Amino acid sequence: MTAFCYDKANRLLCVLSIFCFICSCSQIKSSSDLSIERYDGPDKAAEFEFNRTRDPLTGKIPADRLIKSLLYTDSLKRILPFQIMTGYGTWTERGPNSDAVGPSNGNSRANSGVTSGRIRAILADAADPTGKTVFIGGVDGGLWKTTDITASPANWNLVNDFFSNMAITSICQDPSNTLVMYFGTGEAYYNNDAVRGLGIWKSTDGGITWNQLPATINYLRCAKIACDIAGNIYLADRGNGILRSTNGGSTWTNITPSASGSVRATDLEISNTGRMHVTIGLFEVTSYYFFTDNPSTTTTAVSAGNWHTATVGFPTTNIARTEIACSGNTLYALPAISAGYTVPTLYKSTDGGANWAATGSTPGFTNGQGWYCLGVDIDPSNSNNVIVGSLDCYQSLDGGATWSQISHWFGTNPGYQYVHADQHIIKWYNNGNKLLIGCDGGLHFSSDKGTTIRDRNVGLRLKQFYSCAIHPTATDYFLAGAQDNGVHQFSSPGLGSSVEVTGGDGAFVAIDQNNANYQFGSYVFNDYKKSTNGGATWSNVFYSNSTGQFINPWDYDNINFKIYAANTSSSYVRWDDPRTGSTFTPVTIALNNNIISAVTVSPYTSDLVYMGTDDYNNGAYGGTCRLLKVAAANTASPTVTSIKSGSMPVSNVTVSCIAVGSTDNNLMTCFSNYGIQRVWVSTNGGTTWTNIDGNLPDMPVRWCMFVPGHDDEAIIATEAGVYLTSSINGGST
Repeated sequence: MTAFCYDKANRLLCVLSIFCFICSCSQIKSSSDLSIERYDGPDKAAEFEFNRTRDPLTGKIPADRLIKSLLYTDSLKRILPFQIMTGYGTWTERGPNSDAVGPSNGNSRANSGVTSGRIRAILADAADPTGKTVFIGGVDGGLWKTTDITASPANWNLVNDFFSNMAITSICQDPSNTLVMYFGTGEAYYNNDAVRGLGIWKSTDGGITWNQLPATINYLRCAKIACDIAGNIYLADRGNGILRSTNGGSTWTNITPSASGSVRATDLEISNTGRMHVTIGLFEVTSYYFFTDNPSTTTTAVSAGNWHTATVGFPTTNIARTEIACSGNTLYALPAISAGYTVPTLYKSTDGGANWAATGSTPGFTNGQGWYCLGVDIDPSNSNNVIVGSLDCYQSLDGGATWSQISHWFGTNPGYQYVHADQHIIKWYNNGNKLLIGCDGGLHFSSDKGTTIRDRNVGLRLKQFYSCAIHPTATDYFLAGAQDNGVHQFSSPGLGSSVEVTGGDGAFVAIDQNNANYQFGSYVFNDYKKSTNGGATWSNVFYSNSTGQFINPWDYDNINFKIYAANTSSSYVRWDDPRTGSTFTPVTIALNNNIISAVTVSPYTSDLVYMGTDDYNNGAYGGTCRLLKVAAANTASPTVTSIKSGSMPVSNVTVSCIAVGSTDNNLMTCFSNYGIQRVWVSTNGGTTWTNIDGNLPDMPVRWCMFVPGHDDEAIIATEAGVYLTSSINGGST
């Protein structure tokens, strides 16, 4: 997703590239309560995103139309690179390329740790015997490389962040030819901010240049990609199961074990013995574990010469997800149960997966998020040395009999290293001398088997921002809320560092355009942050941790100094005194039992607020979404007028944004679903509307705005990228 904001006073325009909408796992990481962790239900989160983008006619998300949209957008960029956008000012990346913890953010980091963004893909280049060359892929930040991971800071070079898909989730190297590499795209685990993929990319020159493999464009949720010693490629994909290519990715064969009855592949590991291990099943009643000694020839059969099941296995009933690691014949399995998403017991096999047994006392390392983030790896020089991670990392030196915590996501606790929360990948390499950990906060490195761990995030520009707010007078100052990385304060020109002023998830933000001493941030639902001294210090202002949306839409009234936000299925909530107090007033209005999904305060008419809704109520979709003009919104009985046109989409759709132009007569709104007309404008305050989809491909539109000062020009944020029109012209736009 991409969001826009502009300074209503000075018409300064800002675009932030953001590819996530609702966060996967909410953590209370504030100074007021560092001990509590809270996560949204992944099933509900997945349902939410599914329904806000699905085609209301078919009830499905059309992967073919997403692919066409991405390819069409990519073709336009190749024809006219930056020519349109450069006509609207000089655009400069703002990063951040580093960050620091602010004085009011209680989530301190040991050793002055720095964060970047979510990483699931790590490759230590086998062509470098020193183990210094490392590639990483951001889940929507492109591919990066350093030739000396031991340096602090490492010198990161951006290999490419203009792929037609940026969701790099797994990367591998051909052991028979280290010049050949592959990466898979698309997050597989139903986190609601998951970024969809677009297949597999291949490099034949050691990672310098990359090309998409045409046969893979329907592989959208890559959990793992790997190569065997002969150069064959294997893919675990949620939605397509286990696939194999024996010709460099030109064609693929589905080899998913037929006995599984599922195509939700979650992990795939190839041992140095040649045996391949897979786990299948994600949020299903039954999950599965299989292995084969003949991965290059196996069929889908569970039989001699093909797939095998364990004689004595680990639990596979009501398992949300299972992550495995292997070194020779030693394997560890982390089955996260569906009830609470914990890993109550770790399992180990010493005979190549044929028989499994519970290890010793299992550490409580998942904190209810095992469905989303699980990491495990084995020291290749010592199979008794294993590290697991989820919220924090734990290590066993005796083959799983006992465990010790080795990292903590905040604070300076003695004996713990700082590793950001939500670990997704742990990788031992260089004969076990080096260790890499990828997480929601970026990359962490150890050169002494985990005894000393330091981040390598300086220069990795991967954060996923939801929103931003611009200072009315200070050109270089703005706030931005980031997934699992708090609200950030930018104050330097160009590409520089930021200050994380509040922790946890950073959501919507605002700066008072009349008196910038008053600044506002938010966490999940209706939990807010406030500064009254220009962003120097921040305090928490809490209303509810259950009402509204997960990343809750709200807007600040710069005229009357109030905040209006989504609340329940029959009300909005008004923060009456955000400058001075914490008085919240819920206001009941007719919302068709839907939740507000978009809020915009009129900059011209006092106490006038525009609101749009989804059609979700009490666990079900299918109602009629609303588009409303709420006058006297500051009172207990506002005047609510429906301004939704009869020709607009009706059911199973979500209003994603409402924008105001140079007057309240000039309005724009957009919807985030496939299969409908998505962008609409009005020149008479919402009395009538005209669709302006024009030549847009069929894809969700997440945000819209008029080019400041120009009611006939618009910019929109789509599933495939940022689009601009210099002439709003109905169906010919």
